[in-house]
Amino acid sequence: MQEQIFILNRTKAEAPLYTLFILAGFVGFLSLFSFGPTPLIILGVVLSILFIIARKKLSGKYYIKVNNSGVEFRMNILKKAAFLPWDYVNQVNFHLYEVNLRLKDTNKVINLQTNYLKEEECETFIELMKVQFNKSSKPTMV
Repeated sequence: MQEQIFILNRTKAEAPLYTLFILAGFVGFLSLFSFGPTPLIILGVVLSILFIIARKKLSGKYYIKVNNSGVEFRMNILKKAAFLPWDYVNQVNFHLYEVNLRLKDTNKVINLQTNYLKEEECETFIELMKVQFNKSSKPTMV
């Protein structure tokens, strides 16, 4: 059984949380600017505490695991881990910075971004995806 786990870059995986809190800080700063420095300090402290709590509660391992039964992945901090069996995959498209998996029944596209991986890991990941998809089913691969 050929199985490999690719660990994703933690900073890139947590980027949506950083963006959310930076936006909240910016909007809060603009709305409280006219009230003086005290509300701004309070806003900064509250946002910092909320950021630390959210990061602890939501963080975990960010990975892509490819094996004979399917693909399991957790791409960023806002999403939960998901498992996609090869039986549900109809087509696999390999692009420069992503791998798209088209599902059989719903025709929905699952996007696995490869920019989270290092360059040598990316090549290994794409080759392993090709091998595992060809083993499990014979629809189409682009």
